[in-house]
Amino acid sequence: FFSVLMATPPPPPANLPPIVIKPQKSNSVSMAKPQSALVARAQNSLSWRTSKAALRSFSLEVRGHELILECKPQTGESEMATGSTIWDCAVVTAKYLQEYCDEKPDGYWNGKTVLEVGSGTGVAGLACGILFTGSTLILTDMPVLTPLIQRNVTSNRERLGSALTENLSVQDFTWGTTPELNPPPPYDYIIVSDCVWPKIDNSLLVHSLRDITDLNTNIILVFEFRHISCRKTFFELAEQYFDFDCISEKKVFEYCPEDIEIYHIKRKPSDFPLSK
Repeated sequence: FFSVLMATPPPPPANLPPIVIKPQKSNSVSMAKPQSALVARAQNSLSWRTSKAALRSFSLEVRGHELILECKPQTGESEMATGSTIWDCAVVTAKYLQEYCDEKPDGYWNGKTVLEVGSGTGVAGLACGILFTGSTLILTDMPVLTPLIQRNVTSNRERLGSALTENLSVQDFTWGTTPELNPPPPYDYIIVSDCVWPKIDNSLLVHSLRDITDLNTNIILVFEFRHISCRKTFFELAEQYFDFDCISEKKVFEYCPEDIEIYHIKRKPSDFPLSK
């Protein structure tokens, strides 16, 4: 399984109270949990999950291979400061994807096209590079961040060689713009890890996902709750075009905190015009 190796962080406060959530049943993902519970669990979780914000390097073991990533201490809330920091959601994504891959037959990823949006440092995407053997994998982010991702891809390629899928590239993709990606969309899989944030226009992410998917595309979204209105706005808009299946409500994952949610998403057939 996975082990996480990193600079020794300060220990969390002792005797943290347990977080117990009883989700309300709802047909809408955007309001699936009571708001007061979301606030309480976010405060309890995020108050001590800050140790990685000061790291300059980070190590993650994936199927016996050690990924080593350059990252930067978070010094603000700019795109560079946020995207170049290691976040818990990326680690949860990497761990979940190993379980997901373990359920697939040998050779499943051969010929599959996989794109990660908002790759940040490339933690989740490079884990995909080990797990999705035989796939064509594209890691994307804004131009200000892609040089960092490329350095991490290059350094890990030099260390791991053929353990990373051969067809792995880093490309610019700013949400809300017309993508110029190679290969072009649609893709078999889209990985979306920790891309829903309070201080960005999340509608750009929703509309960009529509641009690069079709009815056959599988989206894996791993989402960390940070703010009620942000969560509500994103899911209410996305539910117009996508069907959501919350995997983390159906199964307990020992590595997944309660304020991180895992979804499988597909395009709604109603979002496509009738073929001519």
